[in-house]
Amino acid sequence: MRRVLPVCLCLLVGFSQAQVHAFEPAAEDPAALYQQGEESYQSGDLRGATEKWEQAYAASQNPLILYNLGKTYRELYDKRGDAEDLRRADRVLTSLQAAIEADPTIGDAEEIAQIRADVTTKLKAIDAASQAIAPEPEPEPEPEPEPEPEPEIEGPNPPPTVDRGQPLRKAGVATMVTGGVLVVVGAAVGTVFLLRGRDTTDQLDNLYIMRNMGIEVPESELESLRNQGKQANLAAGLSLGLAGGLGVIAIAAGGVLWAKGKRRSAEPAVSVLPAPGGLSISGRF
Repeated sequence: MRRVLPVCLCLLVGFSQAQVHAFEPAAEDPAALYQQGEESYQSGDLRGATEKWEQAYAASQNPLILYNLGKTYRELYDKRGDAEDLRRADRVLTSLQAAIEADPTIGDAEEIAQIRADVTTKLKAIDAASQAIAPEPEPEPEPEPEPEPEPEIEGPNPPPTVDRGQPLRKAGVATMVTGGVLVVVGAAVGTVFLLRGRDTTDQLDNLYIMRNMGIEVPESELESLRNQGKQANLAAGLSLGLAGGLGVIAIAAGGVLWAKGKRRSAEPAVSVLPAPGGLSISGRF
């Protein structure tokens, strides 16, 4: 992932030197800021690295810095789970794509598209999970006025009251549990394929650097790695999108079933009792 760093540093040095004018005080040096960010990254301080690179980009407007920012924000999300880091990664990668469209020599458009697709897939899964909230149960209806009590007649005891909403509530709980399992499994499988795709991307970065240094790299090897990366990203998308989407739908459906079961339990059941001249039927019809 850090393969582009030497190139960025050289460009930043040249850019910062070109911005110095005679008789003006020296502004913050983008190259120095970039180097500080690199040192923070190597020491494991990812947040500190992004802060320095953001400052270096603001001072230099060098789009190559966006590559490091996007991948480091994605690493921060993988370690801390903060969705805001993913959104920052999406924003800087979008800016980098626009810069590559204007000047294709800046970087590999296909690689950036794959990285952003990974970020977008994770953001969609997060948004879908946040929306899977079971609807609040409707207020229970006011009880109807009780009828005048009938004279008690000796006879068999009335049948026990049956909770008619219990089957729906059980079905709702089971459906929500199944949905949760699908979301977890989809996320786990998707993560495996995402990591595999990332490894493939790092291998491609090495081969591109070797080619830029004049070392011969077979095109077949590059094409094979590209295909592996596409397959890994596709599998990750299917795992997160299909299993995760089905899990979210199941959670929502389970919540609806549980709410309906609760309302049905609150409704009085129909009962049949012996009465003079026949049977007495009471309850809600």
